[in-house]
Amino acid sequence: MRTKKSGIAAMCAAVVVLFVVSAVQLHAQAGGGAQPPAPKKETPPPAKPATPPAKEPAPAPAPKPATPPAKEPAKEPAKEPAKEPAKEPAKAPAAKEVTLTGRVVDLHCFMTGDFPSSDKAKCTADCIKAGVPAALETKDGLVILGKGATGPAKDITALAYMNAKVTGKMYEKGGVKYLDITKIEKAE
Repeated sequence: MRTKKSGIAAMCAAVVVLFVVSAVQLHAQAGGGAQPPAPKKETPPPAKPATPPAKEPAPAPAPKPATPPAKEPAKEPAKEPAKEPAKEPAKAPAAKEVTLTGRVVDLHCFMTGDFPSSDKAKCTADCIKAGVPAALETKDGLVILGKGATGPAKDITALAYMNAKVTGKMYEKGGVKYLDITKIEKAE
């Protein structure tokens, strides 16, 4: 049984890492994060005009072609893009006190649909106890649940995969919603 729980915890941890990486990438694509510098492109040095060889004067001028030959535009050396000044770290967004109702889920089982047994409440509780992040599935989408630096596991495990009424401070940043729980109870 311990091996099965360890396997579940490992899968849960992997899904959480993928979730966080995806959120960071979406945030960066939305223009909310620092972008990595663009790779430098090497440009060849400008071409030097060839010195025409000395010619003997032609006896008669050659007839002019109907269209003049196309001239290649002179290449200017590529300029490096201006470096952006370092951005200040983003300030914490303002929190607002809210009360939400929804189903308590763990992110791994909810996102993958991979419940190791038919008892979804037990699977959800086991994943939350193992450290998988929890969320509240609301009619408006997922809200990640937390409780300070200690996490919400001991407060929400009994309500795993049940409807709950949750009160706390809501933070929103980069499209992600996080609720720092102050009170949670079974919804009626």
